[in-house]
Amino acid sequence: MSQTTATKHKKSSPAPSATAPRKKSAGGTLVGIFVGLVLGMLIATGVVWYMNKTPVPFMERVKPAPLGGNPNQPPVKLPGKPGDPVPRA
Repeated sequence: MSQTTATKHKKSSPAPSATAPRKKSAGGTLVGIFVGLVLGMLIATGVVWYMNKTPVPFMERVKPAPLGGNPNQPPVKLPGKPGDPVPRA
């Protein structure tokens, strides 16, 4: 091949200018962080709401048994330290 045919098939691209226009993509990172935070808060709120709406398993709704004994009787004194005498009732 000759020089002239090689240069004919070569595609020429436009020369890059010194002041190429810039894309308006400034702030994309901050917008992404903000959107991520909002979505995370919405998901967390939805999970909390769902967990509070479901019934609690293994929880019995039973009234506690009444305490036995005489309510007018004073409480029994318990030993405070090891070696204290145990009161005899």
